[in-house]
Amino acid sequence: MIFLGVILSLLGIALGTPVGQLRAQLGDPLIVRPVAGVRVASYLRSDDPSAVLTVAERHGLVYWIQIERERREPTPGARDEYGIALGGSAQAIVAKRGKPPIVTMNTWLYPEDVDQRASTIYRLDDDTVEAIRLIGTAAPPGAPLPSSVVSHLAEASGATYESAIVDRSANAAESAHFRDRYLTVHDCSPRDRTNTNERRDGKTFAVMTASCGKRRHTFYFDLSPSK
Repeated sequence: MIFLGVILSLLGIALGTPVGQLRAQLGDPLIVRPVAGVRVASYLRSDDPSAVLTVAERHGLVYWIQIERERREPTPGARDEYGIALGGSAQAIVAKRGKPPIVTMNTWLYPEDVDQRASTIYRLDDDTVEAIRLIGTAAPPGAPLPSSVVSHLAEASGATYESAIVDRSANAAESAHFRDRYLTVHDCSPRDRTNTNERRDGKTFAVMTASCGKRRHTFYFDLSPSK
């Protein structure tokens, strides 16, 4: 989204978007957790296997969006709306955006307009871009949603077909990676996992079992493509 010359979106997600719309677009997150007064959800990116997309929500609206590398890769990956890529160089930022107005430690901050309704923050590891964040001001663009319609970032329980975790991966390899990462971040052992695919009510599900803590758990993943 570009509003009056101001970029207010990152990787197709706009600041101020109701978070209830994200499930249809992204599927379910790997994990949701509270951080510094906001709820934060982490998603995998199909265009950069080593990257994690993080979305923060406040008042039911997207407050900030960040893309970050889990590990350094030799080639650039996902890019922001200016064409600056994870894994790219600090020189590439300067070439596209000029010298940073604000520099603190290993971060470069670029206000997106004079009123600072939004800012882009690049985090560097030596000379390499390791994270890009687009963040709104104290409140997301637009008024907070009425309390009667506010929805918050949340995890599906995955305990039944009806509460299955929605997996929007583009292919079988990405889907397998998503499910492996999901079980890992939920403290499930990598040993003795089982996986079967099932058809039910016109949908395809992956049914996985794993040992998480001292108990054996079953997880249901909805693999049906979005409509």
